Amino acid sequence: KVIYYTGLPTIAFDNKNNAVAAWGQTEYDSDGINITRNAYARRFVKGSGWESNSIPIENESRSGYNSNVAGLAIDKDGNVIVILNQVVNIVGAVHEYMVYANYYSNISGWNTSAVPIHTGKLFMDNISKIGFDGNGNTLVLWSQYQSDPLGNTTLSMIFANSYRANSGWDVSAAKKIENDNNTYHYAGNPQYVFDGNGNALDIWPKILGNSNVIISERFDAKLGWIASKQKVVL
Repeated sequence: KVIYYTGLPTIAFDNKNNAVAAWGQTEYDSDGINITRNAYARRFVKGSGWESNSIPIENESRSGYNSNVAGLAIDKDGNVIVILNQVVNIVGAVHEYMVYANYYSNISGWNTSAVPIHTGKLFMDNISKIGFDGNGNTLVLWSQYQSDPLGNTTLSMIFANSYRANSGWDVSAAKKIENDNNTYHYAGNPQYVFDGNGNALDIWPKILGNSNVIISERFDAKLGWIASKQKVVL
């Protein structure tokens, strides 16, 4: 493989001053025909510097089926989750995506490959927030824009899923926390913060035709999402 382009890097430290960087990398075969974009990661270890090799955390061999790093989080023990936007299907000029994740364990290293964290394909997605609580659990929030292949309609939604330290991802648990079937409304760029007990509070902007609001919803560490959206800014 010949490296053609690298981009969209992200990096984070753990509490022991070790770090992990991840990025997208466009490569082509020596004949220049098959061009692919894959995701790589590399660790920085306190006292010894960067590890000798970059590790492919998603390795897609099909041309056009790009994998882009969309977010990275590292917990206090040095475990890492990297979130990817992965092209899974191409319909004419339209690319269909899914959100994938790969996990690094401070004991066993990287998983063999990234895995999807939801079902169903998207026509567009934007990972806005990922982070760990104090117990090795994480939330991923993303805004999702769906349309038909001809682009006749566009619907704006926000989804979330959680990684639990004792059980991993539950693909079926991906939840739509904002759904608006009005094509003139928009919801995106969700953000959240954890408290000391693993509960979270999120916010996102929403355009309602000619007006803008900020919406909030709560995540309970034991019960999950509390279906009681509130307007923060009216």
